[in-house]
Amino acid sequence: MIAVRYACLSLLTLGTWASSYAADPPSAPPADNERIPALIRQLGDKSFRVREAASKELIELGSRAVPYLQANINEPDSEIAERCRRLLPIAARNDLERRIVAFLNDKADTMTPPLGGWKRFQVIVGNDASQRDLFAEIYRDNFSLLETYERNPKAVQADLAKRCNELFQRVYGGQRFGGGQPNTVRFEEVAAIVFMAGDPEITLDVQSMNYLTNLFYQQGPQQGFRKPGSGRKLLERFLARQSSDLVTLNNTYHLALNLGMNDFIQSTLKPNASKAIRDAAGRGRRSDPNALSQALWVAQALDLREGLDLALMLIDDKYDYPVFMAVASTAIVTTLKPNQQPQINAWTRGQGMILISKFGNKSHIPTLEALFGDKTNIGGFGVNNVRGDTQLRDAALCVSVYLSGQNLTDYGFAYFEAVQGVKPHQTSVGCLGFSDNEKREAAFKKWREWRSKNDPTRN
Repeated sequence: MIAVRYACLSLLTLGTWASSYAADPPSAPPADNERIPALIRQLGDKSFRVREAASKELIELGSRAVPYLQANINEPDSEIAERCRRLLPIAARNDLERRIVAFLNDKADTMTPPLGGWKRFQVIVGNDASQRDLFAEIYRDNFSLLETYERNPKAVQADLAKRCNELFQRVYGGQRFGGGQPNTVRFEEVAAIVFMAGDPEITLDVQSMNYLTNLFYQQGPQQGFRKPGSGRKLLERFLARQSSDLVTLNNTYHLALNLGMNDFIQSTLKPNASKAIRDAAGRGRRSDPNALSQALWVAQALDLREGLDLALMLIDDKYDYPVFMAVASTAIVTTLKPNQQPQINAWTRGQGMILISKFGNKSHIPTLEALFGDKTNIGGFGVNNVRGDTQLRDAALCVSVYLSGQNLTDYGFAYFEAVQGVKPHQTSVGCLGFSDNEKREAAFKKWREWRSKNDPTRN
């Protein structure tokens, strides 16, 4: 049965076992130094029964036989070499299964040596039967990686990134390149990555994080991480780290929301996001521009007033920043000279105005008025058979009118005429425009007339 079950293991698996044992070879009883070489020689015996009996005994010896099998896979005797290559993964797997069974039965936690990663795992999730069952499944598919992780967490960072890519391509590769239904991914496969990548010593690059985030939306991981218990604890630890990083903050929020992690959002993600947004506003030009737009969205979704300072900074046309280029796991940062600094994306600045409409007041109107000359198109809208487009100056005017306490419909903002009672921060920045240019010009004229008689900053 054992031979049939594991005979199909790949040469990659064989190589993984070989490298694992080479790095940390098991100690063998002195008698093995005589018995196992003798069994290796019997693999080339003229008698089929002798060869089969030797094969069976080597499999039963498990890890004790692995170094000897590995040492003879290039034996000049082709029969011995072929059998060593075939028996190597079987013997190793047979020993692995015995260790897993022993682990599951080790209620007192006295197994020596323990399975790699178990001590770290139980600190996070506990040590009851269900938690042991989950770790056993994780270990079965990731034994070599976990043994390395136990010795040196940083050493598995590149392998975890590779694993994220492999699983993503397995699930979505058919859809992207050949059509058809996606393959599946098991909860335990994703849980293994989440467990190790949640370690403070490990940081996945942006691309790997994107791959991993997509895997969370598959049926297996969805079911596993939604349930209270070990998987949820691993995920909360992992996401707590991601919620402190502007680059991954938006994806983290959406994932937690999708999985119904409302308590986690309020107790952990919201405070972490608040600090990350404050830090971003303080850093200014040193923040990753691609993440700032996401930070604005999260600030609005989580009702974080800290986002106001960030929004004001972003709509300022004097704001500049370095260009970040993510290459593999390395962020290459190039700081441009002042006269080379690029402008903040117009849509992002418009998004900042949405946040100002939510948290701002009349004192912010002069800052918005500075953008009344910017005709950059930032989107369009269609509602109740009315269509229009939005320029950056339209959004600035819309928010100014709202903050001044005037009625948006009096200024001809088409979306707000069609959808009564909606506030600017309850819709998209692309909806803050006009159905035609004539109404746009009339609105700006009306504002100039109102402004000549009013100073909103004094009220």
